[in-house]
Amino acid sequence: MDGAAGNVPLGTPLTRYRLAMLMAILLVFASQQFIAFQKPFALARLLQVDDLGLVTKWLGVSVSLLLVVVLVEYAWAFIPRLSRRRSEFKPRVRSAGFYESAFYLLASLFLFGDLQGRLLRGLVPVHPSPPLATALVWMPAWAVLFAATSRLKAQVDVDLVRFLFLVALTRSTMTASVPFDTLYADMLKTIDRSLGLLLAGSFPYIDAPPPSLPYWPLTFLAYLPTRLMGWDLRATNLAVDLATVALALRFGIDRRKDASRAISARLSLPLLMLYRSWASFSVDTQYPVSILFAVLFARSLATKGGTTQALVLGSAVAANQTYGILGLFVLPFWVRRYGPRRTVRMTLIALTTCMVFIGPFVLWNAREFFRVTLLSLEPFSASLLAGRFSLRPLVEGAFPHASLWLVGLTILVVWVLNWMQDDRVRIAATTAIGYCVFLLLLHRSFAHYYLPVMAMIVCLNYEPSADSDEPPRS
Repeated sequence: MDGAAGNVPLGTPLTRYRLAMLMAILLVFASQQFIAFQKPFALARLLQVDDLGLVTKWLGVSVSLLLVVVLVEYAWAFIPRLSRRRSEFKPRVRSAGFYESAFYLLASLFLFGDLQGRLLRGLVPVHPSPPLATALVWMPAWAVLFAATSRLKAQVDVDLVRFLFLVALTRSTMTASVPFDTLYADMLKTIDRSLGLLLAGSFPYIDAPPPSLPYWPLTFLAYLPTRLMGWDLRATNLAVDLATVALALRFGIDRRKDASRAISARLSLPLLMLYRSWASFSVDTQYPVSILFAVLFARSLATKGGTTQALVLGSAVAANQTYGILGLFVLPFWVRRYGPRRTVRMTLIALTTCMVFIGPFVLWNAREFFRVTLLSLEPFSASLLAGRFSLRPLVEGAFPHASLWLVGLTILVVWVLNWMQDDRVRIAATTAIGYCVFLLLLHRSFAHYYLPVMAMIVCLNYEPSADSDEPPRS
């Protein structure tokens, strides 16, 4: 990364700083969860405000804006760049092992929190926890695995082995603690119902009786093999999470030079996936598929060729229809880098790829497919959005169709930035931030909507090799 006024030498990785910003992202995410589920009664009394909804509204807007700020700061590291004190962020000579140790220390703490989530009760919504004896067994087992794999660094990717173990352990214990029929969230139950309709020869995209099935085919059909085998649908989430860990550690990462340059890009996302709330969403919801394609898209945009980007984009939209705006965001970059003619070809590839997956359902019943997936979800009221990640409580009523105008402005700003920038990693980060703002202006909002945004931001390698003209190797 370029330093400002000599504060940070050219190409110096800011691993320590980004690790701190990673914790800041989690703090903001946890704050929103606390505001939404544990109403700020004490703060309302302290401020002598009788309207709890007003306090919740402004706290929600504040953490929404703060989320954008910490994501931008993670990507661009403005504070080290603008610091006037040269020594404050001047890197010390540290080995890659030093930084890895910090990540693994946090991973161990998160593992214990996952195994004993009851300790967090009252702060965030949590799954029932296994007995303390379970944690006392698995923590030493994790320590033994860590020590054993330390001797195998020359033969295997020990980071991959370790995080596959950690993610599999946390998801498995959570799944075992809550039977499928007692899940609080309705996403996987809705998918299970619609898969039953599909296997019976009926059109699966329905909204009567509620809830509706708004998930596009690549997400919906990801659970079909599990359903056919008679397994718990959460087995699909486990497999997808493990694939996401493998992508984060292996796909589109340049590790030819100083290993410390790629540590944040490789380990930050697997670490975040061990955070208690993230792990809960990975077990309860359909969002692991969206996170997988978010990582694929961000890494492809930063490191791969145009055809790969188009194929990944089309597949991502087939999994999550909100990813369609990512195509708008990257158009200026495509036009500038590949030219108008090739941009048209890449757009057609993306559209064709998407249609391969959604086409059968469109041909089956196009009207119902688009109505149910795009129009059947009712907008949340301002009172329901209060305390969530959303800017609509702030802009609603400011002027007619304020949210739509702000979405248009967001697209325009991202277009300008993606046209002006040359660094593909920065373009991917700008696209992710634009997607975050778009989500903040949507008519519905849940905390897990923002997991793909966080994944895209933290999986990018902001400290590329000095040989920047050479393409990175996966």
